[in-house]
Amino acid sequence: MALSFSERQIASARVEQIKRVNSKSVFEEMAEMRLQIEQLTTLLQAERAARQEAERTAEALRGMLAANGKHLVNGRPVLTVQEAAARVGVSIYTVYRYLKSGWWQGADEPTCCVYADQPLSKKRI
Repeated sequence: MALSFSERQIASARVEQIKRVNSKSVFEEMAEMRLQIEQLTTLLQAERAARQEAERTAEALRGMLAANGKHLVNGRPVLTVQEAAARVGVSIYTVYRYLKSGWWQGADEPTCCVYADQPLSKKRI
């Protein structure tokens, strides 16, 4: 015995199946998506504001360092080799050895310098 279904019965069965699988209506899903978009927009705005504040703070710090006669290289305050040697009580040749060995961090551009935002200590032999 062959079962015969009308197109209307098939369509009705499909609708019921979709309702079982998708418990939310399209309008409910759209409302949830709108809420998520609003939340993401709020988060992005807060992130932009925080980034702008950080940039303003960094610019203010650069200005303060420049006013105090300190220079920045790669965004970090630096000392000349002579200043670092005088601060720690070693020769400039020792400063160069510390830089070459990695004991201290520094930069070669535009001239050799030592990053001032690190602990500058003598090596113990």
